[in-house]
Amino acid sequence: MGTVDFGAMKMKLMGSITAISAIALLRIFMKLEEGAPMNRYTLIWMTIIHGTLMLSALVLAISDRISPRTPSAPAAPPPTGR
Repeated sequence: MGTVDFGAMKMKLMGSITAISAIALLRIFMKLEEGAPMNRYTLIWMTIIHGTLMLSALVLAISDRISPRTPSAPAAPPPTGR
């Protein structure tokens, strides 16, 4: 099993949260298509929240891309036995 660094974990988490938000928004759009009454402000706020999540994921991805990469620490030299 490979290791996952902090940046990759952030992106996976933001991707999951954004996907959940998209599914919730899609459910509302499907209810609208069926003719179910929907509060206008609920739709507006859910769209704003989803857009904000997408924007924050984009900003995190850009900041992760431009941040300097730190090399892993070199291995310690073997003991000399003296």
